[in-house]
Amino acid sequence: MVDLVVRAAIVQAFAHARRMSAERACATIAQRYPSYSDELTKFICRAASSPATTFEEGWAAEFVVAMGADLIVALMPRSVFAQLAAQGMHLTFGNADIMVPDFIPSAVGTFIRQGEPIPVIQGTTIAQFLTRKKLACIVSYSGDVDEGTIVPLEGILRTRIRETAIATLDSILLDDQPGTDVRPAGLLNGAVQVTSTGVMHADLQLLAQELSTIAGHYIRVPVLIMNIAQDLAAHRNFGEVMPLISSPSVAPGTIIMVDAADFACAGGQVPRFEISKEAALHFEDSNPEHLHVGSPVRSLWQEETLGLRMILEVDWCLRRPGIAAYMRNVHWH
Repeated sequence: MVDLVVRAAIVQAFAHARRMSAERACATIAQRYPSYSDELTKFICRAASSPATTFEEGWAAEFVVAMGADLIVALMPRSVFAQLAAQGMHLTFGNADIMVPDFIPSAVGTFIRQGEPIPVIQGTTIAQFLTRKKLACIVSYSGDVDEGTIVPLEGILRTRIRETAIATLDSILLDDQPGTDVRPAGLLNGAVQVTSTGVMHADLQLLAQELSTIAGHYIRVPVLIMNIAQDLAAHRNFGEVMPLISSPSVAPGTIIMVDAADFACAGGQVPRFEISKEAALHFEDSNPEHLHVGSPVRSLWQEETLGLRMILEVDWCLRRPGIAAYMRNVHWH
């Protein structure tokens, strides 16, 4: 029985490496090793569900997710999104959209004498929804190229796509564009721009004053977001008075101050990877169209090509939209 289990494992490994069915792999091996042609070995190999693939849940998908989580832990701390999410409200997508409410009171409470009536305040309730917005891409490569590489090409592509996705995520997070049904709003959308004085302490004071003013003097977790160059100067002269988020994704000379307690997000942790060799694709990197109108459309199966798809579901918002202050062209010495 042990021999049969070993044979089945060898057949599965051979089938996965050559991207063929277990039955074909068994027949190929049997040409050199006749023992693989007996009926019991064929039966066990047919009983196996399928070769290990990155998209088959319950076989190899768990290993892929674990590996992806480890790499994201290593890569994501360098991103503004991950650092800001760690200090804000980080939620997990369920079966429905996530409502993120906020309440702006019209007045504050006050001290009262015992037995006296308590004032009833009013205010405005704002609700925003986090939906499954997708950051996605597909890369294709020849099966011949994949077989000819010493290091598995798929692993290299996964790593580079993750790194690119993180940079893209940050670039959208830090821009000034409004949110749509496709993408979230950038942190600088509706934010107030402040002119730099060229002196670090004066600049930080101006940012803090402006943020406090537009936030109604109600700030809980002020955070500075800056490029590595400004971060070095800030740590040398400013210390740890306020949390700093440093990332190469921030444009040099740009300083942003937000209240991290206002930042709410969902998803954005581990991208989902799937691979196929049987799909048809419209080969277009900027404005892809549906297959019935796009050109050129090519068959991966016909051309013996593989397609690796990445999807990262993520959304975010500021619970008080526009509550951010920023500077550009900052040069601290």
